Formats: sequence, structure tokens, C-alpha cells
Amino acid sequence: MCWVNVDSKYITDIEDYVAKHPNVLAVYDITSEFDVAILAFFKLINKLDSFVKWSSKHPHIRQTRISIIFRTIKKEDIYSPLK
Repeated sequence: MCWVNVDSKYITDIEDYVAKHPNVLAVYDITSEFDVAILAFFKLINKLDSFVKWSSKHPHIRQTRISIIFRTIKKEDIYSPLK
């Protein structure tokens, strides 16, 4: 997961920008200390490094924080009907 702080006027621009990256699986507009959450998949750490450097070049991205998911305990299909 990548957590991003952006200039508030440009949140949708940043979301569209990162959504175009081929390794990005999902982009979320969130409320927290960060503005955007990005779920991306990388097989190699140097590809993650390249993504962070690529995204940080955008002039309206103020801060990024990366969390690496080691394993998945539970994953539900978010589009299935809620009970």
C-alpha cells in the first residue's frame, strides 16, 4: 500500500495520474492523515523503488509512505452482496 498526501486542489488529478500506472490495482480517495491510498503489486523491490520515485516526481504530491503486505489472511470479493 502506498499512502499519499497531496495539495488538496489536485486530489483527483493525482488519483488519475497514479491510476494509469500498470502496477496499480486500486486507488482510493480516503479520509485520514493521508488523502489517497494506492494498492499496487510489484514482484521486485527495485520496481517498487521505481514506482515511488516516479510518483514522487509529480509536483503536487507532498508525501508518500509505503507499507509492504507480507501475506493475506483474508480477502473477500468486495463486489459480492453484503450480508
